[in-house]
Amino acid sequence: MDEYLAMRLSQQDPKVIQTVLQGFECDSNLHTFLEVFISNVDKCESPIEKMLLAALIIKSASFKSYYFDIWCQYSELNIKENYRCDFRIIADDMSGLNSKSQSKTAEILVECDGHEFHEKTKAQVEYRNNRDLALKKAGYDILHFSGSQIYKNPLKCADEILDYLVTKAEGEKNNG
Repeated sequence: MDEYLAMRLSQQDPKVIQTVLQGFECDSNLHTFLEVFISNVDKCESPIEKMLLAALIIKSASFKSYYFDIWCQYSELNIKENYRCDFRIIADDMSGLNSKSQSKTAEILVECDGHEFHEKTKAQVEYRNNRDLALKKAGYDILHFSGSQIYKNPLKCADEILDYLVTKAEGEKNNG
């Protein structure tokens, strides 16, 4: 690992580092993993988002026929309200690269709902409900994970997100 990557990794929360280090057990191309993580981590606004980012990168490497494009703090949504989400993930089916079908097969929005910023007040609950309704009306699927879920097992959360996305992609591919 080069000096820059090591320095950037050392600046992270200890639980984030623990999640990243689990990548050493899962990913054969660790340098690439760390480059992707370090290039995106500053877009994350909380330790649970950083943990989930690391877990998503780790787990996405195990899907050989899909490429996952992970966007942090995504705000370019096709709705009039100025909302953004913690993650937008697009699954591209790599098995059909030589066919004439489009490779973009599915996408999902993911929210990391830490207690610090979500659902402490009635106004926060109302904001979340209004945002989710606007996103669903615009055709987006959205998943929410509590800070506790992510903190306890970020890799399991990433598995659930990517499995949901692949299932959605397979359904769209079969129905399309």
